[in-house]
Amino acid sequence: MLEKRTDLLQRAEVHVCAFDIETTKLPLKFPDADYDLIMMISYMVDGQGYLITNREVSKMGFIFSILFIF
Repeated sequence: MLEKRTDLLQRAEVHVCAFDIETTKLPLKFPDADYDLIMMISYMVDGQGYLITNREVSKMGFIFSILFIF
């Protein structure tokens, strides 16, 4: 049976850390660290979000999208 602890005065503050890594990959495959590139990493700590981008991959993606449109 659980008992209330009277020695605890207050609850601890909740802290959150989350991240997401976007990579290039072949269709219908999982990313492979041997040859796939990291495009972007986003992370959040206690409600404040941050974004890290790989400019080399961003430039390539922009060029490919322009070629695809024309």
